[in-house]
Amino acid sequence: MAIMAYEGILDDLPRLVLQFHVEPDEPGYLVQFDSYLNVPQKTGAPLRVFYRNPTVTQTVNKIMRVAGGVPEPIPVPGAETAAPSE
Repeated sequence: MAIMAYEGILDDLPRLVLQFHVEPDEPGYLVQFDSYLNVPQKTGAPLRVFYRNPTVTQTVNKIMRVAGGVPEPIPVPGAETAAPSE
């Protein structure tokens, strides 16, 4: 479906990418997480289709808590404040 919706190609199928970016931030580290579909195109660079999935967010937040982290709220466009997903 992603191939048709985002004009992808059949020769190279879309891939789900789970990406972590980690940098030092006293007293520990700042970890940023993104998930997206990487949809190859007929011409040009692949298209990154970002999608926030509550189940994935909850799972990643749980992993971060077990590792000793504190998840921060995710900004939601049009909302004043957003509580962190459990």
